[in-house]
Amino acid sequence: MKFAEVLARFADVREEPDGYVGVCPAHRDRHPSLRITRDDTHRVLLKCRAGCDTGDVITAARLSWSDLFDVAGPGATVSSKRPEMVGPGPTAALAMYVDETSCRLLDFRDQAAEDARSYVTGRFGLDLETAADLMLGVDDGESAPNFPYRSDVFTRYRRLTVPLHDFQGVARGLQGRDLTGRCPGRWISLRNPEGQRWAPYGVLRGRGGHGVTLVTEGPGDGLTAVAAGYDAVLIRGASIAGNPALLEELAAGLRGRQVIAAGDNDAAGHTFNRRLSKGLAAHGLPVLALALPNPGDDLTDWRAADPAAFPGALHQAVRSAWPC
Repeated sequence: MKFAEVLARFADVREEPDGYVGVCPAHRDRHPSLRITRDDTHRVLLKCRAGCDTGDVITAARLSWSDLFDVAGPGATVSSKRPEMVGPGPTAALAMYVDETSCRLLDFRDQAAEDARSYVTGRFGLDLETAADLMLGVDDGESAPNFPYRSDVFTRYRRLTVPLHDFQGVARGLQGRDLTGRCPGRWISLRNPEGQRWAPYGVLRGRGGHGVTLVTEGPGDGLTAVAAGYDAVLIRGASIAGNPALLEELAAGLRGRQVIAAGDNDAAGHTFNRRLSKGLAAHGLPVLALALPNPGDDLTDWRAADPAAFPGALHQAVRSAWPC
């Protein structure tokens, strides 16, 4: 089967730095969450970031397992070898990029920075001081011209930049959020360096001193949690919440904290909460689950319904969190 024929079985397919993303046909996909990659052995890999079983995705797309092998023709190809975590070179380049973009956010003469500041305040409830603490930034595609890890899609649209720091405070990844409303992909990751990969999670420190860390499915809900005073760990996609290496690193960093899974209030979010709870429990770390009030909501949707009441409602929900 030709690669173009495989891609044609999915809706809203677009190319990203490391393959393609499209609408998952196995669930009600509000935002394209299916990663589609072809490796250098001509095998196509399908991974729903919301947690759908690959067999269900194949069936819903009217494909068979055999269709995913010996897939020829034009299209992006990635290495079949699992890359190592980013090394000193890309990490240093990212640090310089984060410095530049975060300084720009504080430039009150810059219209792009004004748009980003308005967005983080209106969408997540963050004040400028907290945004500066998190080293949020703005990139209009012309920032840091020597930083090589942004795709064409990343630089085509003005973006809020959110660095993904590890538990030691070192940025080892970054996500960019479209500020124009024109990009099909709202959040875009960096392009992986050759033979390496950026971190799949980020630690965001709040100012409330609650002793509680909310674990969210992505950066938006993480920022919303921090604005309400909580620490947050964001995971780039619900499907990787059960990854053993990730869980081991999270367990080491979260030990001694009260951990609350804050997945979306839908089937994928509930799966995210269960996987996280089961995986961290294996490391002796108990996890509670946050109950969101409305079906389909995430933390940021919940806040948008009544921004003034949200912090108090979230505090009550944290006190009422229950075991997964």
